[in-house]
Amino acid sequence: MKKIMVRVLVAILIVLSIIGIAGFAAYKKINKTEVVDLNMNEEELNVSQETAQKSKEKKITNILLLGVDKDENASDAIMVLSIDENNKNAKLTSLMRDMYVNFGEGKANKINYAYHYGGVPLSISTINEIFNLDITKYAKVDFNGFMNIVDSLGGYEVDITEAERKEINYKLGYEGVKTAGKVKLTGEQTAAYARIRRIDSDYQRTERQREIMFDILNKIKARPVSEYPDLIAKLSSNVETNLSTMEALELGNYLVGVGNNDIEQFRLPIDGTATDFTSGVYHLNWDKEKNLTALHEFIYGE
Repeated sequence: MKKIMVRVLVAILIVLSIIGIAGFAAYKKINKTEVVDLNMNEEELNVSQETAQKSKEKKITNILLLGVDKDENASDAIMVLSIDENNKNAKLTSLMRDMYVNFGEGKANKINYAYHYGGVPLSISTINEIFNLDITKYAKVDFNGFMNIVDSLGGYEVDITEAERKEINYKLGYEGVKTAGKVKLTGEQTAAYARIRRIDSDYQRTERQREIMFDILNKIKARPVSEYPDLIAKLSSNVETNLSTMEALELGNYLVGVGNNDIEQFRLPIDGTATDFTSGVYHLNWDKEKNLTALHEFIYGE
């Protein structure tokens, strides 16, 4: 069963924000993040030199955030975090996983299958090529840390419909949620809620991801600093990145300064530019030119 990766941002952004507060020494002591080297140059990652120059001039850094569904061996959440130092803000773009793309060499599938075909390197190079971006840094997270952090924070409160209640229980395989309306979900139940799509669409599914993410971030920031080491220890073991310790610390400090309420959000494909189709598997056909223009307007303001 697919496990939606709202936890990609919950885990990664929480870890980065906590790093910014905990500081370098504390982070080095308790961090369990796996740091890797892709051993690929910008050409191999399809980095757009035009965009790279624009990013340099505007002091913008784009980082790919991935959540991986190990059962399917595909990325189940794909988001681009854009750090804008000049304007002191951060922007978050969600790429719907069902967007149909061409990976080259005769391979075409949903964009989340870039990870299936070539792991993180192909995910980065595909997104750079399709969206004319300059991504070289990434962070990837697995499922385990998400349920732990929700449970550690006392669960997730949300108003659910009867249809959502039934779908949560269907995904759980047992009657875990007894009533509709305002409920407090466990980590496991929250994960089931986050991956609901059958009763509506991937659009609503993406909205659920963002709502959960920011709710948890708000709870984290309300917690005393004394609890942060335990949170880092729980979450960082589920994170893989090619950010160095110092880069992670600097990014964490920046995110703390920005505040999650100031993180602007965006989603591709934009409304009115995509149509559903099925060729044995559900996909989204989408207008590349319109979405490319919209993305660069969102990130760069042009």
